[in-house]
Amino acid sequence: MELLKILRIILKKITMDLHSKEIEVIKMLRKAELQGAQKERAKWESRLSEATPEPESTNEWVTTKEAMKIVKRTSYNTLMKWVELGFINPPKKIGRPLYWEKANLLKMSPNGK
Repeated sequence: MELLKILRIILKKITMDLHSKEIEVIKMLRKAELQGAQKERAKWESRLSEATPEPESTNEWVTTKEAMKIVKRTSYNTLMKWVELGFINPPKKIGRPLYWEKANLLKMSPNGK
């Protein structure tokens, strides 16, 4: 009986040690994951800040969604077709989104506004 109690105590101690080590490993993995994400974010933020188009004197850059509102169209393909035909300048891709020259789009909008 005594031996059984001792074995249970030892088994409980071993499982507690394993559990605490598992928690430590999980915490270390999570910390490494967060640090990696922070490094990746910093890298992309620096790339974006370097690559962000500098607005010329009166020229602004707008996203594709804003560009479609300016020219009063609902299709991205229309903008790309205009680029192929040479009506407007091609957009600049910075990171994931495309940026269009607002002044160039205003020439194609119905009101010019």
